[in-house]
Amino acid sequence: MNKYHLIGVSICAVVLLVLGSLSNVVGYQSDKSMTTYDSPLFQLRLQNRLNHNQCRIKTQYFERGMGLGDDAIPPTTICFLNPPEPNGENGWYISKITVTLIATDDNSGVNITNYQVDGGAWQIYLQPFNITTDSRNHTVQYFSVDNAGNREPTKSVTFALDATKPRMSVEFTATKKYWNGYVYDYYVEAHDETSGMNRTEFYFNGHLQDAIFGPGPNYKYQYLFYLTDRCNVNGFIRNREITESYVKFYSLVVFISVISTMLPQITQVFFAYDNAGNWEFKDIENPTCRLSVKPGLYLFQNVTLPNDYTGYLGRFRVRATFYGTIEENQ
Repeated sequence: MNKYHLIGVSICAVVLLVLGSLSNVVGYQSDKSMTTYDSPLFQLRLQNRLNHNQCRIKTQYFERGMGLGDDAIPPTTICFLNPPEPNGENGWYISKITVTLIATDDNSGVNITNYQVDGGAWQIYLQPFNITTDSRNHTVQYFSVDNAGNREPTKSVTFALDATKPRMSVEFTATKKYWNGYVYDYYVEAHDETSGMNRTEFYFNGHLQDAIFGPGPNYKYQYLFYLTDRCNVNGFIRNREITESYVKFYSLVVFISVISTMLPQITQVFFAYDNAGNWEFKDIENPTCRLSVKPGLYLFQNVTLPNDYTGYLGRFRVRATFYGTIEENQ
């Protein structure tokens, strides 16, 4: 072999090394391995195999005496998302999304892969990238170009991401009703700027009481509590009236003392869900209310008590313990 042959072989080797360094084939990687195929070791082996195959394809391509002008087929790029499917509800992702692009070319090899996110600037793809911002319509566009200059048609993938919990607040008011009951009105306000509100739920001591569906932001719940009250009533009366529901009399001199005013031990929890499946909650333990019975001295006035008592209740004298509230003296 003369020196001209050696020079020709050396030039061919240099050209092959340069073209091999221009190939940009990246294996699939994931920040969170979900299967064996997502593991870093598997992806490293896949990347090495793809790079090796690209070099082998280009070497065989030129060994067959073919030039770059003989490659008329553009490369092919595949897009992988991790998680591969929406991990929320109603087609929404609720965590960051890793985008991986894999490009291959059977002839001259891949030269470059470009991508664009949500209409931004085009960038050269070097490694997997993450999408973390909330949006109803994320769009990733991408294409590759081979070493012969063939450009792949632009491809795109779209998805929706909402990784933010709803914002909520709860307020309540208590209104006395019946003999010893209070009606509590709960006002829930919940907002979600991306996927929108889906519903709120009301739990009482761990049991679902009601759910209100709709975009909100205002939801209202109502619940009736009964107080367990006991009061001692002692004094002189007239004009006694007794029915099945109440005892009514006109007090001359009556003293009332409260033995106990107690609300049952309770826990209330309110949940707010958006359309993507994110949720937030607020809890209220033992909501407060004013005393159902006012202790003190009652002179020359009408008094109404529930017909639930033990002790003595005569036409002119009362000495008994009543259970409930004084409805008409609040």
